[in-house]
Amino acid sequence: MQLPSTLRNIGESAFACCHFTSIDLPSSVRYIGPSAFQGCDELTTITLPDSLTSISERTFVGCPVLQDVTLPEGLQSVGKDAFSHSYALKNIIAKMKDPFPFGQMALYSVPKGQMTLYIPEGTRDAYTQAGWLNFIDNVIEMTETGIQDITSPSDKSVNSRSYQGDASHLKKSVNSNFLDLSGRRLPTLPTQKGIYIKDGRKVMIK
Repeated sequence: MQLPSTLRNIGESAFACCHFTSIDLPSSVRYIGPSAFQGCDELTTITLPDSLTSISERTFVGCPVLQDVTLPEGLQSVGKDAFSHSYALKNIIAKMKDPFPFGQMALYSVPKGQMTLYIPEGTRDAYTQAGWLNFIDNVIEMTETGIQDITSPSDKSVNSRSYQGDASHLKKSVNSNFLDLSGRRLPTLPTQKGIYIKDGRKVMIK
């Protein structure tokens, strides 16, 4: 679903119980009202724009198949029950280098062991002090550099510490979750050259 590029505010319950699978909010959006996406039972991925500063209470409550969320660097608060009862939530990419205090109720009923929090390199202590690590077991610091170099499988070679071996090993190794640089999960393995995110690190597909 695509929204107008001039949109600034999304009102309360604006898209509650809608049936779309993913949504990219335009960079103009600065405010999302309470329950704006509550009960969207087919929504799997949401990427929030850099302009957004606050997520209201119950914004994504009860989205049962939501798996991937990207939080922008300028985000300053997440309201109560923002992601509660979104039982499938697995990946939270948090771009904030100065994280705000995070309360348990934002993720109420979401199993902490199934979630992975991706944070900027060197910010683990800050996220710990802000309370994020109390509710999410798995944390990966994402580096700005350290791109892993992956050659075409037909080359039967891999120039990387992480991916070594022949083409069959490469195929098995990359047959897992890939995200684009905005944090959206790819529906299939990458088919184009470029930079992607895998296991919290940037990888380059040649």
